[in-house]
Amino acid sequence: GAGLFLFCILYSLAVTVLPYILYTQGLVFVENSKASVMAFSEPLTATLLGIFIYSEIPNFLTVCGIILILGALFILNVPRIKKFDEKWC
Repeated sequence: GAGLFLFCILYSLAVTVLPYILYTQGLVFVENSKASVMAFSEPLTATLLGIFIYSEIPNFLTVCGIILILGALFILNVPRIKKFDEKWC
Protein backbone atom coordinates (compact mmCIF):
# COMPACT_ATOMS: atom_id res chain seq x y z
CA GLY A 1 0.00 0.00 0.00
CA ALA A 2 0.86 3.60 0.49
CA GLY A 3 3.03 2.89 3.55
CA LEU A 4 5.26 0.54 1.60
CA PHE A 5 5.54 3.01 -1.27
CA LEU A 6 6.55 5.80 1.14
CA PHE A 7 9.08 3.49 2.78
CA CYS A 8 10.60 2.63 -0.61
CA ILE A 9 10.90 6.30 -1.56
CA LEU A 10 12.50 7.30 1.75
CA TYR A 11 14.80 4.29 1.73
CA SER A 12 15.96 4.96 -1.82
CA LEU A 13 16.69 8.58 -0.95
CA ALA A 14 18.56 7.58 2.21
CA VAL A 15 20.83 5.04 0.50
CA THR A 16 21.40 6.73 -2.87
CA VAL A 17 20.95 10.49 -2.77
CA LEU A 18 21.97 11.33 0.81
CA PRO A 19 25.43 9.69 0.67
CA TYR A 20 26.37 11.63 -2.48
CA ILE A 21 25.18 14.90 -0.98
CA LEU A 22 27.14 14.28 2.21
CA TYR A 23 30.22 13.18 0.25
CA THR A 24 30.10 16.31 -1.91
CA GLN A 25 29.64 18.56 1.12
CA GLY A 26 32.50 16.80 2.89
CA LEU A 27 34.86 17.51 -0.01
CA VAL A 28 34.78 21.18 0.99
CA PHE A 29 36.85 20.31 4.07
CA VAL A 30 39.44 18.12 2.31
CA GLU A 31 42.44 19.12 0.20
CA ASN A 32 42.15 18.42 -3.52
CA SER A 33 45.00 15.93 -3.56
CA LYS A 34 43.56 13.95 -0.66
CA ALA A 35 40.09 13.99 -2.21
CA SER A 36 41.40 12.53 -5.46
CA VAL A 37 43.23 9.76 -3.61
CA MET A 38 40.08 8.98 -1.62
CA ALA A 39 37.99 8.79 -4.79
CA PHE A 40 40.67 6.71 -6.48
CA SER A 41 40.70 4.16 -3.66
CA GLU A 42 36.92 3.64 -3.47
CA PRO A 43 36.83 0.67 -5.88
CA LEU A 44 39.68 -0.96 -3.96
CA THR A 45 37.82 -0.50 -0.68
CA ALA A 46 34.62 -1.94 -2.12
CA THR A 47 36.51 -4.94 -3.50
CA LEU A 48 38.29 -5.63 -0.22
CA LEU A 49 35.03 -5.34 1.72
CA GLY A 50 33.45 -7.85 -0.65
CA ILE A 51 36.34 -10.24 -0.16
CA PHE A 52 36.57 -10.00 3.63
CA ILE A 53 32.93 -9.45 4.64
CA TYR A 54 31.06 -11.45 2.00
CA SER A 55 33.78 -14.07 1.39
CA GLU A 56 33.87 -13.32 -2.33
CA ILE A 57 36.63 -15.09 -4.19
CA PRO A 58 38.64 -12.67 -6.33
CA ASN A 59 39.38 -13.72 -9.89
CA PHE A 60 42.47 -12.90 -11.92
CA LEU A 61 41.13 -9.55 -13.19
CA THR A 62 40.15 -8.50 -9.67
CA VAL A 63 43.67 -9.19 -8.42
CA CYS A 64 45.11 -7.29 -11.40
CA GLY A 65 42.83 -4.34 -10.59
CA ILE A 66 43.90 -4.35 -6.95
CA ILE A 67 47.57 -4.37 -7.97
CA LEU A 68 47.04 -1.54 -10.48
CA ILE A 69 45.18 0.64 -7.97
CA LEU A 70 47.79 0.05 -5.26
CA GLY A 71 50.53 0.85 -7.77
CA ALA A 72 48.81 4.07 -8.81
CA LEU A 73 48.29 5.09 -5.18
CA PHE A 74 51.97 4.44 -4.55
CA ILE A 75 52.99 6.54 -7.55
CA LEU A 76 50.70 9.39 -6.47
CA ASN A 77 52.22 9.44 -2.99
CA VAL A 78 55.91 9.17 -3.89
CA PRO A 79 57.66 12.55 -3.73
CA ARG A 80 58.64 13.81 -7.16
CA ILE A 81 62.29 14.10 -8.12
CA LYS A 82 63.24 17.64 -9.14
CA LYS A 83 65.69 16.57 -11.85
CA PHE A 84 63.07 14.40 -13.55
CA ASP A 85 60.44 17.16 -13.46
CA GLU A 86 62.81 19.78 -14.91
CA LYS A 87 64.05 17.46 -17.62
CA TRP A 88 60.65 16.27 -18.88
CA CYS A 89 58.34 19.21 -18.17
